[in-house]
Amino acid sequence: MSALLSPSSNASAVRETQSNAALDERLAARTWASTAILRQPPQLEGKPVVISDAAFSAEIPFSFIYGGKPSAGLLPSWKRSVKHESVTGGKEQHVITWLDPETGLRIDCEVTIYADYPAVEWVLRLTNTGSADTPIIANILPLDMAITPQKENGIKLHYVMDSNMSEADYTPHDCVINPGFDITLAHNVSIPYFSAEWIGGGVVGAIGWTGPWSLRLRRGLDARLSLQAGQLITRLKLHPGESIRTPRILLVSWQGQDRMRGHNALRRLLMDHYVPKQNGQIAVTPISYCPGGLYEMKCKDPRKTNRNAMEEVLNGVTEENQLDSIRRMPSIGIEAFWIDAGWYLGDYSNTITKGGLGNWRTPKPEAFPRGLKPISDAAKQKGMKFILWFCPELVNPESEVGREHPEWVSNYTFLLGNPEARQWMTDLLSDCIAKWGVDIYRDDGGTFQLPLFKPLKDNTSPIAPVINPTQVKALESPQEQIADPDRQGIAEIRHIEGLYAMWDELLRRHPGLMIDNANWRGKGCDIELVKRTVGSLLRSEATFWGDKPAQDQMGTMTLSQYVPISGSGAVKFDPYFIRSAATSGIAFPFPWPDLRDKDFPVEEARKAIAEVISLRPYWLGDFYPLIERIDADESNWCAWQFHRPDLDAGFAVFFRRSKSPLVSIDCALRGLDPAMKYEVVFKETFDVKEKRVMSGAELRALRVEIGNAPGSVLVMYKKRGPGRR
Repeated sequence: MSALLSPSSNASAVRETQSNAALDERLAARTWASTAILRQPPQLEGKPVVISDAAFSAEIPFSFIYGGKPSAGLLPSWKRSVKHESVTGGKEQHVITWLDPETGLRIDCEVTIYADYPAVEWVLRLTNTGSADTPIIANILPLDMAITPQKENGIKLHYVMDSNMSEADYTPHDCVINPGFDITLAHNVSIPYFSAEWIGGGVVGAIGWTGPWSLRLRRGLDARLSLQAGQLITRLKLHPGESIRTPRILLVSWQGQDRMRGHNALRRLLMDHYVPKQNGQIAVTPISYCPGGLYEMKCKDPRKTNRNAMEEVLNGVTEENQLDSIRRMPSIGIEAFWIDAGWYLGDYSNTITKGGLGNWRTPKPEAFPRGLKPISDAAKQKGMKFILWFCPELVNPESEVGREHPEWVSNYTFLLGNPEARQWMTDLLSDCIAKWGVDIYRDDGGTFQLPLFKPLKDNTSPIAPVINPTQVKALESPQEQIADPDRQGIAEIRHIEGLYAMWDELLRRHPGLMIDNANWRGKGCDIELVKRTVGSLLRSEATFWGDKPAQDQMGTMTLSQYVPISGSGAVKFDPYFIRSAATSGIAFPFPWPDLRDKDFPVEEARKAIAEVISLRPYWLGDFYPLIERIDADESNWCAWQFHRPDLDAGFAVFFRRSKSPLVSIDCALRGLDPAMKYEVVFKETFDVKEKRVMSGAELRALRVEIGNAPGSVLVMYKKRGPGRR
């Protein structure tokens, strides 16, 4: 069993079903990129390009301040060149270079234009080619442009709250962009994606940066909408030969009245060109099981005690009890066996100065006298991959890493921005992966380095959100008190570059390795991480225990509009709980019920996992929310659909929550041919309740009834084969 999927024929499906509007969209996006960034043809410079009934400004879509002067007034006088890198795999890549003849500052804008999508991506690299430090470079905004819808009314913004281990995780927000509107979205506030729509079309945007970023949207008194985004703070000089990069920007435009058209274009684009693939197949979240040391505890459910019980769960792992879990595990379809924090010398602790973070080379000798390889071997013998938790960015100064290299640790953070330190940590992790047979490297952390990134208090960035005094005090560190005011942002850039380089090197050294981006509360789900990871096995710590199905449902509804791969956990083999948490995979983070118990529901568990796996191919399809209101309110229903246009098949799942008085709803399934016949399966439990042959028109006027609250219904459909009646 494998958590790999053949990608859907997205590009061919687009070509086969494209309308003149879709062709116009892609042509307009290419024209805008050529005009605004490539500056070709020259006669179009300065003339806005109309995309999706809106005028996209033709000025260069990024900006910075150099030596106190705006880049817009400088770049026209700098030496400019264009290099066409390649045209392969449905995309063309270009590098546009501006060089300041006086100081030697070089700006490289790396642009990607996609053949099958109305999408443009770019990232900036700034290099000092001179012999002296550059003047101050400030307020570097890789996105700084304006869009003016042709109709002033009906402009809306859609965004999703980030994960902060609360009930607000992944809550959707929608607001009207009226004249005078001004909003700033930021890291740890919202996920790094947004959607702006107007009458006739819209744009979906993504920011690729695994650190503090910010996005500001402002509307003037007319319809002009200003978009500015980038690293939260940059005010720096570059030393001779020094180079930095910016956050990556991706814009996907769409035309018409259906916002999901743009979101599904983004999903298809990410699956075709971003998500990791192994032998041509997309790597997705597996069916995973993490028993921990829970059954050693007298209290079987730490949710009913206190947070210290979590330490006992994690630190209770031993070779004996993990092997016992594997040996006694029934054959139900588990694809990956998972050891989380607490396996290393010094244990896991909620207090960093008391735990063993940094002892990555040394499993607890009393618990794992033979190391971790026996666990990995036993898992593989049962056909499972081996998942192991690390947190390399966070270091207890008294750990092995902290004592061996104290110069590489600051504010409990391992300095990945130091090339020597990053190489050392990469070698250490690579050795652990090889020695212990790790298949899925679970990388946690990402919040603790924030003090290294905090700007000075005189920050004047145009995209800086307001930070209250409590937040400022919490982020202060001794390093900042002596920070060079002319090097603000460098530490963050180097750390983020180091993280990407470390992950890229691990993937290069270990073909077949998957990276689990464990903590979306810290690192998030930006497009740089989409390129390198299988999402997160547990996308929210608020639903970590698998006992908040309505919040899990909301998370799937909001995240699926932007992020193609994510995961969550369940604690019951119950259709309502399983369907609420399942994506292309599902995690069973701790054993409730214990897989080894005599009364464990083996057959029900087998059916639950079989259902998850049967739906897995459709998670690569187009996503549609089937109910307009998206929330976790127990008095409402929730429903969504995943549709594969290339297969003309998919599924829809409906949830009647615990306090909903409604026993039925009417809804319209999307993406179907009204005249086509479909074989349809209805399931309330994990067993088939009913089979029907229905037309696409009938499925677009479907009534679903659920007698129990809470309860769920799964509807699976596929196009009826030729010759069948």
